[in-house]
Amino acid sequence: MTDYKISDLVKLIEKFRTSRGWAENDNPKNVAMGISVEAAELMEHFVWSDIPDSWETAKIQEVSDEIADVFISLISMTNMLDLDIYEIVSKKLKKLEKRYPEIDR
Repeated sequence: MTDYKISDLVKLIEKFRTSRGWAENDNPKNVAMGISVEAAELMEHFVWSDIPDSWETAKIQEVSDEIADVFISLISMTNMLDLDIYEIVSKKLKKLEKRYPEIDR
């Protein structure tokens, strides 16, 4: 696995969206609704079915594409709201650590 930085992905996504004129027409409401749509498309792969031990390559690729769509939409939202994804996720994890302490195994 190559060592990438989240900041590289953030820049890549923003460049992609800007070069197509998407960023200038978006607003937080529309992007939030888009996140919901993309998440629903991801869920479609799991609804009413058992998850087999090994999916065929095509199914894994479809799920990977949907995960990427959700991530791209989330990063688009953080860019739009001038939020640092690393910072907000780190803060949330700290809150969750207090709420859900580690268990001894």
